[in-house]
Amino acid sequence: MSTDELPDDYIGLSLVEKKEYVDTLDSEVNELSKMLNEIRANSPKNLLSKTNSPFIRYPPGYKFKSSAPMKIQKQKILTMCTFYQGTDRNVSVATASQDGTAVCWDASGLKYEAFRIGKGNLMSVSANQSGRVLATGGLNCALDFYSIGEELKRLSADPEPPFAFPKQTIVDTEYGRPAQFRLTLAGPTSAVTGLAFLDDVKIVSGSQDGGINVFDISEAVKIMDFQEQVPINHIDNGTEYVFCSAGQDGYLKVWDIRRKHEEVISINTSTPLSKALFMSEGHSIMTSALNNLFLMDLRSSSTLETYQSNLGIVSDFSISKSGRLAVCGFDSGIIHSLDVLENRWVNLIDNRKDVISGVSIIEDKVFCSSWDGLLKSYSPE
Repeated sequence: MSTDELPDDYIGLSLVEKKEYVDTLDSEVNELSKMLNEIRANSPKNLLSKTNSPFIRYPPGYKFKSSAPMKIQKQKILTMCTFYQGTDRNVSVATASQDGTAVCWDASGLKYEAFRIGKGNLMSVSANQSGRVLATGGLNCALDFYSIGEELKRLSADPEPPFAFPKQTIVDTEYGRPAQFRLTLAGPTSAVTGLAFLDDVKIVSGSQDGGINVFDISEAVKIMDFQEQVPINHIDNGTEYVFCSAGQDGYLKVWDIRRKHEEVISINTSTPLSKALFMSEGHSIMTSALNNLFLMDLRSSSTLETYQSNLGIVSDFSISKSGRLAVCGFDSGIIHSLDVLENRWVNLIDNRKDVISGVSIIEDKVFCSSWDGLLKSYSPE
């Protein structure tokens, strides 16, 4: 302890009083250490025990069977997301390809929407909570929104043109029909590397220059921005106000749009982070960096667990709602399951021989995309 941390009257205390003061500090430190150890020991168990996820029905070592692969894109699939579409909450998948197209699929592999995005590789894709708006971002340094149905028209609060935002009628030559109502928002000054909807109309974007922007698509305006000094590699939503960012500098940061221009929590992993996902209970986040996964506790701002692999660089991963299962895709083409509670790599799900670009667990299915242009789904045997 430095002298700057001692009370002003410490020097004047008697030896007995000094000893009592130091003993009190030691007791407080020990109590804090005990609390931290309890969080480290119990948090994953608490996290995994309170759930009704379909995956909890299966033991950690269960195996997967795959569907027939869908040859869905002519070039590399660079990113993907899963979502629930419409009032029926049907499981859907959106893929974004190097050829500048985004495609929506149902769980059986039936294509029901397709959009020609334009120039620039797509690096991020996200759907809003109702599954009626698809957002894409990439090297065009802008956010493009496409309606699945009439959603953007409804959000504009104007049933007839002119819209509150520029309407662009784009004839899609590949799929032979006009694109749906389209909204383009400028704001990012470099490639958009991360997207996450906070609710049906608010979306957060992260970009290569460190910019983090929050947009309201119902008003077609930027409502807030945060500025980092390093590339943002991924954005994930926690609540309608809270989101996290994974930075190239190794920092995991949690932000609250009610607290402008200031992160709420910052944890340094010292390794460039490629992705971050909130666990379902909201107190923990799992991140990926090189060939490792990290489970972070937000209450203690510490790392609860490190999951190491020798399967390659983690290119994407997803977590089941229970928190017990993680599925990881690697740049080697391997897809592998991880028992989060036991810190054990369980089963080889597939070896695609090409970089796995997207992994997503939704209900009792796992969807994986890769640079070979294929999308496959996997279900427990």
